[in-house]
Amino acid sequence: INVTNTNINCLNTEATIAIDVADPYLEIIGVDGLTQQNDTKFTTSTILSGNITVVFENGCENSQTFNINVDTIAPIISAEDRGFSCVKEPLALFVDVNITGALYDWSGPQGMMSNEDFLVTAIPGLYYVTVTDPINGCSSSTEIEVFEFLNNLAYDVNLEQPLCYGDLGAADIINI
Repeated sequence: INVTNTNINCLNTEATIAIDVADPYLEIIGVDGLTQQNDTKFTTSTILSGNITVVFENGCENSQTFNINVDTIAPIISAEDRGFSCVKEPLALFVDVNITGALYDWSGPQGMMSNEDFLVTAIPGLYYVTVTDPINGCSSSTEIEVFEFLNNLAYDVNLEQPLCYGDLGAADIINI
């Protein structure tokens, strides 16, 4: 017999166990708790290992072990909010990710969308990024706020008119 199985991850929440039997058989033992799809195909989301025995018509038995790997670990990501300086130059937004080959899905103000691993923007607002592990299909999301530093300095100007024609006046600029 040959027992093959798939693994469980964020894309496949059930594993399939297929039993390839060349000779006529009477019974398959060790599949308790597995969901039977057909005579030789079973699925599971809870039983991760076991021993399957096939009893053949001639009375012989053959056994094989199956082990199902589970990989449902989502990427760990982190990001920091950013702000523009007084000169509104574009900012690069990055997320730190613990995997290589990650897939990115950015969205933000004014319908902005991108699949790049970083984003350059000059628009303040909330940006969302989802990072997906291409191997197991698991993903994590976070948001980054880009805010604008506003130079809210208020000034008052006091003008002193000259008393006589030809004299100079004065202007005082006061920060309030």
